Amino acid sequence: ESGGERGGAVWDIWRASDFDTITSFLHRIAIEEGRLPPVHGIHDHKVYIDLNMRRRLEEEEGVIGYRFVQRQGDAVCIPAGCPHQVLNLRSAIKAAMDFVSPEHITKCLSLTEQFRVLPKGHARNEDPLGTKAILLHAVSKALSTAGMSNAKAAKR
Repeated sequence: ESGGERGGAVWDIWRASDFDTITSFLHRIAIEEGRLPPVHGIHDHKVYIDLNMRRRLEEEEGVIGYRFVQRQGDAVCIPAGCPHQVLNLRSAIKAAMDFVSPEHITKCLSLTEQFRVLPKGHARNEDPLGTKAILLHAVSKALSTAGMSNAKAAKR
């Protein structure tokens, strides 16, 4: 897929539930190819899953991704925890924003833990989502709101 004249990038996104399978698959492929296995197949961002690897992933593991072309002006939203990759077809400027919703806080905390256990010096061993800070501020706000409500009730 070239994406045509206005295609800017080709995206592959997999289900969050396929995360561990893809990670194991990338580890196995590295060993087969005589390379050192990655520290973390997905978080390292060092392997592009090309057409042959996507076919093997489907045939051997039953994992099928979603592929689409991002065109000029398109925005892409990646659900929490979904492995993904992008192949830029043209020069581009990336503007990214992480969004942590209450509905996906468990998945975000799981990702935070995955990043935390990466070796020191790994490019991704910090919490890029700021999940724990968001939770701390949410709890603080809830407690202060509850405290104000209790103070108002006590005055009555």
